[in-house]
Amino acid sequence: MRCLRILRLITRLNVGGPSFQAVLLSHALETRGFRTLLAAGEPDLLEGDLRGSARARGVRIESIRAMGRRVSPGWDALAFLRILSLIKRWRPDIVHTHLAKAGLLGRLAAAASRVPVRVHTFHGHVFSGYFSPGVSAGIIRTERVLSRMTDRIVTVGASVKDEICNRYRIAPADRVDVIPIGVPMAESVSRSDHPPTVGFVGRLVPVKDPILSVRVCSLLQREHPGLILRVAGDGPLRGRMRATAEQLGLGGALELSGWIGSMTPFYNGIDLLILTSVNEGTPRSIVEAQAAGIPIVAIDVGGVRDLFRIEREEGDLEICEEGILVRSRDPHRLAEAARRIMGEPRVQRRMGAAGRRRVARVHSEERLIVETERLYRDLLARRGRD
Repeated sequence: MRCLRILRLITRLNVGGPSFQAVLLSHALETRGFRTLLAAGEPDLLEGDLRGSARARGVRIESIRAMGRRVSPGWDALAFLRILSLIKRWRPDIVHTHLAKAGLLGRLAAAASRVPVRVHTFHGHVFSGYFSPGVSAGIIRTERVLSRMTDRIVTVGASVKDEICNRYRIAPADRVDVIPIGVPMAESVSRSDHPPTVGFVGRLVPVKDPILSVRVCSLLQREHPGLILRVAGDGPLRGRMRATAEQLGLGGALELSGWIGSMTPFYNGIDLLILTSVNEGTPRSIVEAQAAGIPIVAIDVGGVRDLFRIEREEGDLEICEEGILVRSRDPHRLAEAARRIMGEPRVQRRMGAAGRRRVARVHSEERLIVETERLYRDLLARRGRD
């Protein structure tokens, strides 16, 4: 009996939540009656590259060099033809796409090839905060067309589903499933003696606004002399972060670590994670920090609030079991939220423990794998293929 085949397509295997999820599912489903092939474009130079670690786990990877993030009609046409050829050779029962470019080219190719089941995951969306209003409107119209050739859309959080279904009207709610991301549970450790340390994790690009984290920490340093801002990530704003830190007197306190292979030592060495993004889906950095018992201060954007249980509101601050959400981009308000946690060991322990409980309940890797397999088998059964 032929194993059921999944062709998983992702725009690029950079260091980030969508790539980690694609690699995890490709690896795990091999033990559950599927054969998987992961096809991906090449990450940009400063994004980090997960292809080596994916191959080390035994994941079969097909490189599609033409499938870059930027719009290029010639390269996009080449990538489309390469995907068509791959589908003809691999003969998948399911094509599952991740991220916008792979979602466009992969679903068009899968529909043209009459692949039985087509699935797309929105890890967030690019409908606001990325492009001009005219370009954003064109992307929304395109996604509405693509949804009609998609058997099921998956979102990684309830807020993303709400925006996909209600705000942007991409697809009806009965064709959209929520499957939260999965992360490994880190060991609960005692924080070692170190200066007060704030962590920032992510690409150093405008949509993540890492410069704002520097401004917040320059304010915190007044109450916490010796404070350190430790950054895991890289990108074009690296130089500007350093210049801003020097300008604000934070130069010696900024640690730019680049991309880190194992994040466990990083989380063990910080007291607080800060997220300053303009737009987000479900940030993996928050879930990883919660798994490590780290409290969070985050701007309330996109699907961020799905990761917190809100206890009460105080103006533009939402005090949560796992940290504090801020409905403002004012560095003073973010610093105020951080002050309520920094230097308060009992508060840090309570919020950290609540975060770990939440991850164990909602974001285990096993739950992600089981729910994804259940979705696949349900869709295949409807097509008479299981």
